[in-house]
Amino acid sequence: FDQMPRDQTIAKASIDLRAVVLNALLPLGDHERLLRNLREAEQLAESVGDLRRLGLVQSNLGMTLWLSGQNAAALEMTQKALAI
Repeated sequence: FDQMPRDQTIAKASIDLRAVVLNALLPLGDHERLLRNLREAEQLAESVGDLRRLGLVQSNLGMTLWLSGQNAAALEMTQKALAI
């Protein structure tokens, strides 16, 4: 992390933190909050150009959309993740 610009390091840590929050919120069934956190993580991953994190976030978004009953959106998001 030392060689990355500070803002990029913070963005990547923020994405990782949101992934940890996913594990905490998933058992609670708080899909709206999960989706909000994952959308923020998706934007961060896109802004720093981190394809590995973007694919992970989009995969988790697909799962969360599916769990919340948004099947068409879940399929579209999972296909985006697979394309990476």
